[in-house]
Amino acid sequence: MFGKRMPTTRKLRSDRRGATAVEFALIATPLFILVFGLIELMLIFLISSALENGVAEISRDLRTGEFQFANNGQPLDQQEQAFRNIICQNVFDLFPCASNLEVDVQNFGSFGDITTPSPIVPTGGTLSNGAIATTPTFDPGLNRFSTGLAEEIVVVRAFVEWQILTPLIAPVVANLGTDRVLLQATTAFRNEPFPDP
Repeated sequence: MFGKRMPTTRKLRSDRRGATAVEFALIATPLFILVFGLIELMLIFLISSALENGVAEISRDLRTGEFQFANNGQPLDQQEQAFRNIICQNVFDLFPCASNLEVDVQNFGSFGDITTPSPIVPTGGTLSNGAIATTPTFDPGLNRFSTGLAEEIVVVRAFVEWQILTPLIAPVVANLGTDRVLLQATTAFRNEPFPDP
């Protein structure tokens, strides 16, 4: 009885058929976290690039006066919604654009006059509505909408808040608390000398 058990034990020790499964089980969790982290990082860069594309497209319409003429006479909130729609058409449905997109469009007399306050209020900072931020927070109250007249300097900023799902990359890219990142696209230009709408 003892003699038969010993060869079986020796056979199990020398048998390597299950070693690959055990080794994979040991590295599977870190491997999948790394793979999903890389996929999410790629998605963040893709959304950021698409946001830059959307801002570039709407900026071309602003610079030439096309947007101002197309929306002349509309209330300011409808103009802003039309502005958002043009950006959203250029981000390829990568995120719920209509609900997550914030815009800030300002005009200035010269490039030297440009001021763009940070949209992120640090912990303990005061939001535009007077509240105190308990974590780093995006302050949408800083957003303005003024497309400018002919030959004025215009700064267009678009923001998207992205919830980070992979814990591996959160400490590296999060700038709003521990699990969110604010993606931003900005451009500055001088409007062309188009006639007033």
